[in-house]
Amino acid sequence: MISSATLAEIEDAAFGHADLDCLQRVIDARDFVRAPEVAWCAKIHCDDCPSGPSCPNPSSNSDWSAAKCHAEALTQLGFAARKTSAAVHAINWDEESLDASPGASLSFPAAHDTYACDDTSSSSLLSASSASAYTYVVPSSPSSPLKFSASSSCDDALTVQIVPTNYSASLHYYHQALSLWPSACGALGYLAELHLTAPAAPFLNFTKGEAALDSMCTLCPSWESENFASRVAALAGATLPPSCVPAEPITTPNFLDSAGWRTSPSLPLLPLLLLLLLTRP
Repeated sequence: MISSATLAEIEDAAFGHADLDCLQRVIDARDFVRAPEVAWCAKIHCDDCPSGPSCPNPSSNSDWSAAKCHAEALTQLGFAARKTSAAVHAINWDEESLDASPGASLSFPAAHDTYACDDTSSSSLLSASSASAYTYVVPSSPSSPLKFSASSSCDDALTVQIVPTNYSASLHYYHQALSLWPSACGALGYLAELHLTAPAAPFLNFTKGEAALDSMCTLCPSWESENFASRVAALAGATLPPSCVPAEPITTPNFLDSAGWRTSPSLPLLPLLLLLLLTRP
């Protein structure tokens, strides 16, 4: 239901209150338009955690405290705010308006022809066929607002306000999350990623990004943290903190490549094992 609900329906909990599992599914689907509404819908019940009937904790961490629940919702809010240019949003024609950033993909349902009502470059039909959905990618320098309609008359058009990626809001949410849960691994990792990959200052800050990676690897020591830190640092050209380097690097046996497939010697592994078993005294 959430994937086709309007933003107003999510805000009004028309299909019930969301939980953090639901929020994760929306994030995984890259619907960063609906994600903030779902996050707020879940967050308002975090004070009921860990044992109250309305506690929205994820099924994998049902015993999280109220503070951890709030922190997780804030972390996902920060992530959604930072990823609006990569959003994939399925339009519901009952929506009156929504915000989108350049680069976002708006998917219009197959049930209607779709018109761009005020596209100065072309006022033509965007999708002449009702047999397939049409995806509109918001251009880098669009007019704002954009208006779309399911009919050629363009009456009651859906309005799309064009907004830039809100790095300031993302940073605010991450810091709020960490004030509630200082060792929140997700917030630390995403904070580092923001500082290392943002397009420009003041959000682009390698010193702060590398410090956040160091905190993540120190407070959340795991293969996942080290792998995430390695990928982000390599992508940004940043220095990987010592805490993120495995104390004992994982080595691969010389007869396996990195994917785990046998590369040498030439005999397949299974027949070789069978041969060894059959020849045992």
